[in-house]
Amino acid sequence: PFMNKYTSVDDYEILMVNEEDFNNLYDFIINNIEQKSIFDISYKNPSFNINEFDQLYLRNMIFNMTEDYFILKQNNKIIGLLSISCNFAQSNSEINLVIGDLESIDRLMNYILTNYMKITLKNPSKIKFLCTSIEKNNLEKLLNLIGNHKFEYETVLKKEINRNDIEIYSLFLDWKNKRVLNEYFTK
Repeated sequence: PFMNKYTSVDDYEILMVNEEDFNNLYDFIINNIEQKSIFDISYKNPSFNINEFDQLYLRNMIFNMTEDYFILKQNNKIIGLLSISCNFAQSNSEINLVIGDLESIDRLMNYILTNYMKITLKNPSKIKFLCTSIEKNNLEKLLNLIGNHKFEYETVLKKEINRNDIEIYSLFLDWKNKRVLNEYFTK
C-alpha cells in the first residue's frame, strides 16, 4: 500500500505517503492539526477525533487503504497535506485533513483532482468536504478554494455531529469516462 507515486513541479514534490515519510507525516499532523498550526489552513473533518489519532491509527488507515495521504514537500520538508478517506460501504470519499498555506493546498488539489481517478484503488462516486456551521467562518479561504475546484454545495445535515449542522460540498466523479462530472476538466 505504500506506493510512492509523485510528481515534481518547480521546486516541489507531490506524493502519496510512503514508509519513508511516515514518521514525518505523523509529526506534521500532530504539530499542525489544532489551533497551534503555523499554516493558513488547518482543517479536520468534523467526524475526525484527534483523541483516537496515533501512529497505529495512521498506519492502519494507510495499510488498509481507507485513507490516501497526499503531501507537498519543498526542500525535503512537508509543507502541505490533504488526505482523502474512503468509505467502501457508502462508495464515497471525504476530505479528512487539510494542512498548509493556501498556495500549497491549491497545488495539492490541482494534482489530486487531475490524478485521483488514475491512482486510487477505490471507485468513489464523489469526494465530499464537510464543515460545521460553527467552523464555516474560519474556513472561508478553504471553502473558496474548493469552490474554485468545482466542489458544489450539496446539502446540510441538521444537528448531525454534536448537535451542529454539517454542510456538505461534493465533487461528483464519472468512473466510466474517468472524469469529474462538475466539469473540472472542461478547459
